[in-house]
Amino acid sequence: YSAVEGYDDEGGASRMFYVAKASKSEREATDHPAVKPLKLCQHLAGLILPPKRSKARRLLVPYSGSGSEMIGALKASWDHVHGIEKDEAYQKKSLERLADHTQDEEKEDVPTAALPPEPPLQINTVVQGDCAKMIPRLPDKSVNLALCSPPYPDKRGDKYPTVSERDYPAWSARWMETLKTKLTNDGSVLIVIDKHVKKGVMSDFLLRTQLCLRERGWKQHMTQIWFKQDGLPLGHKWWPHHCYEEILWFSRTTHPFCDPWAAGSPSTNLAVRNYDQSEWTNGEKSEKEGIARMRDVLVVPVGGNAKGVDHPAKYPQALCESLIKTFSPDGGTVLDCFAGSGTTLLAAKATGRNFYGADVMKKYVDLARLRLDENGSSAA
Repeated sequence: YSAVEGYDDEGGASRMFYVAKASKSEREATDHPAVKPLKLCQHLAGLILPPKRSKARRLLVPYSGSGSEMIGALKASWDHVHGIEKDEAYQKKSLERLADHTQDEEKEDVPTAALPPEPPLQINTVVQGDCAKMIPRLPDKSVNLALCSPPYPDKRGDKYPTVSERDYPAWSARWMETLKTKLTNDGSVLIVIDKHVKKGVMSDFLLRTQLCLRERGWKQHMTQIWFKQDGLPLGHKWWPHHCYEEILWFSRTTHPFCDPWAAGSPSTNLAVRNYDQSEWTNGEKSEKEGIARMRDVLVVPVGGNAKGVDHPAKYPQALCESLIKTFSPDGGTVLDCFAGSGTTLLAAKATGRNFYGADVMKKYVDLARLRLDENGSSAA
């Protein structure tokens, strides 16, 4: 079979036009007038297959005919498939085909030497590899904060692998799915990212990505803003100077860990709780000294980026340190699965946290290790 792309709405409904023809052996195996190709049925069933879960994934096939859709669904890893067919002859034929499929599966399921499991990642190290394959090697409930800046869609493709705007929501959902069991119960994911504007119109990839992640069970909290006070004059020259990036905040709970005073600043004008003016005062408000909560707009200059670091998408260590102090506990563990030159990992070390790092590019893994070694880290 072949697939002709029509309209793809990542994170919502996907519509595809398929051109398919059953093989000769499939047509000869049944006299059903509308037998469908098994490969097509398997592909379609795979598109709607839910993620693995404790309860069995069941698929109902009304008008099941000679059973092609049912067999395709089993090949696509559905746990249980139920068919409904009025014609007794087709009922019998579908049962015969399902029995043959089961026998074929048993023949193919010949025991082979099991591959040794991937070793668990060592704490305070950075490794090379796809994050979707590296994250499963982390201990369960070991990460307090995942802080990262994934590749922006359709950007810097000559520097590292990139993803299209169309595919970005599904791609983000896939790697974040692997994080669900690795976060602590109150752990958070912070994603540093920016919007795209094309021909004067803002792209919807970031909106679709957020909605896609929500649909997959992630709780989204208040977006934080990184204000780049000395940022380059980006954006349309006739529009206001674009000088900020967003930091999306997700977790699996309604009460993720957050200590807004950890990176707060001294203040002599804190609000006094339950304060009421009365005849016992002269009408002036009292002042109270202490640490004010960190605001959700972080003012961190780009000029704070490390000099001489050969990476096209650096961000300041000071930004990472503020976020790590606020969204992870003392002595906690930070993950950056798009580690790049290792700035997040250096910030974790500087704030007394442990870390895990991964990047798909060997040159950046080597760079991160070099910077960590120069900083006295135990990273290998």
